[in-house]
Amino acid sequence: INGPSNGRVGETYSYTFTAVDGNNDNLFYYIKWGDGSHTGWIGPYKSGETITLNHTWNHRGSFVIQAKAKDIYGLESDWSTLEVSMPKNKILLSSSLLRLFRELYIQFICHLEEKIRLSI
Repeated sequence: INGPSNGRVGETYSYTFTAVDGNNDNLFYYIKWGDGSHTGWIGPYKSGETITLNHTWNHRGSFVIQAKAKDIYGLESDWSTLEVSMPKNKILLSSSLLRLFRELYIQFICHLEEKIRLSI
């Protein structure tokens, strides 16, 4: 399994998978993306052929991609793995939203100062 080991939630990433059969038989692949989704058995592909699959994670966290191959006679490989991390999305606030927060903060402080003056 080759591809990025970290990225951002909601973006699509490409991963390549390659397996070689000792008898040069065609192969099927089964990919688990670590987020509960999987490809099921896909193929057949030629032995040694590199395939590329895309995936998008919709939640932050660490995930383990698992892949295995089987030949046309049903003989399966062991699982191959790659751990990937999708950290939290950065939240970008628009300038108008920031101005609103600033104005609310100023109003809150002014109100608080007035309450303190009245209680003294």
